[in-house]
Amino acid sequence: MNGWEKSTLYLTDTMGKAVKVLEENRVLGIALVIDKHRKLLGTVTDGDIRRAIIGHCGMETPVEQLMNNSPAVVTARDGKEKIGHVMAEKFITRLPVVNDDGVIIGLIGQDSGLTSGCYDNSIVLMAGGFGRRLHPLTESIPKPLLKVAEKPILEAIVDQLSEQGFKRLFMSLHYRGGMIKDYFGDGSAWNVTIEYLEENSPLGTAGALSLVNSENAVYPLIVINGDLMTRINYGRLLEFHKEQGGVATLCVKEYEHQIPYGVVAVEHGKVSLIDEKPTHKCFVNAGIYVLDESVVRTVDGNRPLAMTDLLAGLVSEDEQVNAYPIHEYWLDIGGLSEYRRATKDVELRSDSS
Repeated sequence: MNGWEKSTLYLTDTMGKAVKVLEENRVLGIALVIDKHRKLLGTVTDGDIRRAIIGHCGMETPVEQLMNNSPAVVTARDGKEKIGHVMAEKFITRLPVVNDDGVIIGLIGQDSGLTSGCYDNSIVLMAGGFGRRLHPLTESIPKPLLKVAEKPILEAIVDQLSEQGFKRLFMSLHYRGGMIKDYFGDGSAWNVTIEYLEENSPLGTAGALSLVNSENAVYPLIVINGDLMTRINYGRLLEFHKEQGGVATLCVKEYEHQIPYGVVAVEHGKVSLIDEKPTHKCFVNAGIYVLDESVVRTVDGNRPLAMTDLLAGLVSEDEQVNAYPIHEYWLDIGGLSEYRRATKDVELRSDSS
């Protein structure tokens, strides 16, 4: 593969630099960590970045701390059969090619869903909520049709999915669902197909999955709340889900909040620590999920079901649920302040482009 030279890093480079290199060389899907003699020391993939974030590593973290220092490699002498076997065994689509001294001389890849630009996997867009926290704006229009700048929130999501090669969409509807159907129709104007899941009564963020016709769905499917703005690559999300195994993947965003007081720790009636206005970090639910068919089939639709309850049930049953941390832009348009911020963010991007 050509262009691999642009996807190289050194041990002293940071995770932030790795993110930039991976984004600029998205087709390659891998960054190669080398020394001054071009000897391969390790590799960094999008999955390595996500796992580092889960460990609360910051963007200033040296790549040496997050890279795979024992990556699978091949030599120029290796045949297609061996290369194919290594790729299948390791579930990877890119392999560094090294000489006998371990010096990188190339990168070999195979066509995959990640780079082909088209995915069969189905998407479920949750667009049935009442949007009460956005009153009075949502008294006469469903929240997904509220415009951010000149485009409805849900249309921005559909545009992004179509551009990334996802063409099979489901939309769950309830509150003023007819307006959404009238706006999107069959989806052909966005080069997608849309099948509507119409809830007679609110079924919750997971309950609507009971309306998915599995004969028309391709799994694993991605579920997205219809009031989000984000720049994540959904193909990479799918790849991560398949690499990690498990029955579900939950996208999370690191959230910081500062306690506006001095926190006092007390042990046995005595002060043991005083921490002035500490900042706490945690991961919050980002409203994007990947679900295997086995999970979707457990949703019967007999009662409202929240996605968090569905996933909590899986965890309690010792099923593997992965966390996919988002470092890209992400905003949940839950209330008026977030709606104003979203509008401002879009206007700023337009001004800078």
